[in-house]
Amino acid sequence: MGQTYSSGRMNVNMPNAARMADFLLGGKDYYAADQQACEDLLRLAPSIRALAQKQRGFLERVVQQLAAEGVRQFIEFGTGFPTQRNTYDIAQEINPAARVVYATDDPLVFNYGRAFLERGTEAVVIQTDLDNISDLVEHPLIKPVINFDYPVAALFASVLDRIPGENAPARLTSTLSSLMCPGSFCAVSLVTSESEPTRNSVTTFLRRTLPGGWGHVMERSEVTCCLEGFDILEPGIVEVSAWRPTSDISPRQSSLNLIYFGGVGRVR
Repeated sequence: MGQTYSSGRMNVNMPNAARMADFLLGGKDYYAADQQACEDLLRLAPSIRALAQKQRGFLERVVQQLAAEGVRQFIEFGTGFPTQRNTYDIAQEINPAARVVYATDDPLVFNYGRAFLERGTEAVVIQTDLDNISDLVEHPLIKPVINFDYPVAALFASVLDRIPGENAPARLTSTLSSLMCPGSFCAVSLVTSESEPTRNSVTTFLRRTLPGGWGHVMERSEVTCCLEGFDILEPGIVEVSAWRPTSDISPRQSSLNLIYFGGVGRVR
């Protein structure tokens, strides 16, 4: 009670990245424009639904592994609509002392998150632009939840590729590493392609479809740059379903046209 919500004017006739992701993950918080955009994208890149599910599985495994290693503080950047297995619930299953900040620049996701994700001072949702990441430490809603004198896990699941500007994602993770203490972690997953026509066609579609623009489909080498200066955890930067799978029969990447690569780095 007493929360202040963003006005977050919603245009249901324009596709929204968070709602499109919700559609691809089998959710229900989307509209006709989002579904149509996803169907158009699936015709262009048929593997995109399976990729979205794989990267979500990667995020869950990262949270599980880091919580098991004793990490108690998590910041999920670019969070989407609430899911049944959100970061707070996953971390709490392993470490009841876990605390989570969900950070989004989407006013609609912010409003939904405040209603469905917040858990007092253990889990909060903030609306912030990634361009302002250097101000994170002093954010008034973060300070009661996250103590940057202790290890923090920063989670960038399918968000850095939305940032426009050459080398902008790598600069962002470098800035963030300077804010976190040694022993903190940064996890990234990004959609990539080694095919220039594929990168160009999907990037053009998303930039044209999504209001406010989009970054670009990356090459694998750009994922490596995002974790430059970190100590990379085993098994390295890999196709996301190969990152510490829970079983030998975990599903692997079925298409090589678009691939989600990801990894986790430790702050030195």
